[in-house]
Amino acid sequence: MGQVSTGSLFRKVAVREQIPIEINGTRFKISRWDAYVRQLYNMALNNNSSAARLLDQLRRQFPGDLLPGDPITFLISEDDAKL
Repeated sequence: MGQVSTGSLFRKVAVREQIPIEINGTRFKISRWDAYVRQLYNMALNNNSSAARLLDQLRRQFPGDLLPGDPITFLISEDDAKL
């Protein structure tokens, strides 16, 4: 059996593996990467300067828009929807 590259392993775990999350009683499955980025956003919004710096570094590292046809999923709470 051949050796798996670090990049391949990262993509397998970060993007392909789905984890369950619950928002306002509704369960969703999202990739580990999505969960990680969402957590960084939450931490940055709560004045965690380290999370804000890391989020900015990720944004600079991976610039650009979604590819045509890529799905966009917005998960908002009922309180967010009232804004």
